[in-house]
Amino acid sequence: MTEIFNFDANGEWVEKFEHVLRQHDHELSAAEFHGTLTGLVCAGHSDRNIDQWQELLVSKSETQPLLDATCGLMALTERSLESPDFSFQPIFCSATSLPERTHALGDWCRGFTLGFGWDDTTTVTSFGEDTTEALSDIAHIALAEPGTDPPETEERALVELEEYLRVSVQLIYEESCSSRLPSCATNTLDHDRLPPV
Repeated sequence: MTEIFNFDANGEWVEKFEHVLRQHDHELSAAEFHGTLTGLVCAGHSDRNIDQWQELLVSKSETQPLLDATCGLMALTERSLESPDFSFQPIFCSATSLPERTHALGDWCRGFTLGFGWDDTTTVTSFGEDTTEALSDIAHIALAEPGTDPPETEERALVELEEYLRVSVQLIYEESCSSRLPSCATNTLDHDRLPPV
């Protein structure tokens, strides 16, 4: 992992990551980039089989620091999804305004859908009703647009969607992981914890 990225909880590296993507004229936002990585992880990919998914996010001509940062972020995402304390957090953007955060939420969900269905190895029909519904909801959240309600109402709705997304992805990861390998590390998330959309 490249030294310029300190993948910790303070969030400062998110802005650095956004800057590096801009430096490389990358077409994806940081939110869509992380959503795609998370979708790949939920579909069974990791930084250990980068040759199977690299072309989706990092071209062969990209610099090594971007590739290292991508692998580091993917490993962090996988560890957080496996963590018993449910520490997974989607990475949206460093911006604080409601419109920018709403667009980032949509970007993240579009990326997740792209990554999850990247190579068609995941059979959605084998999932339970809760997981299938969560996947459908994420596809719908990808279309999110800023609303016209008062800011405090919009803020509350956005926070609720972000939390729903976090829990939904955890559920998807665990069921996908269990369907691939019975011994796969999961958190046995209680499906009843999924809040309504």
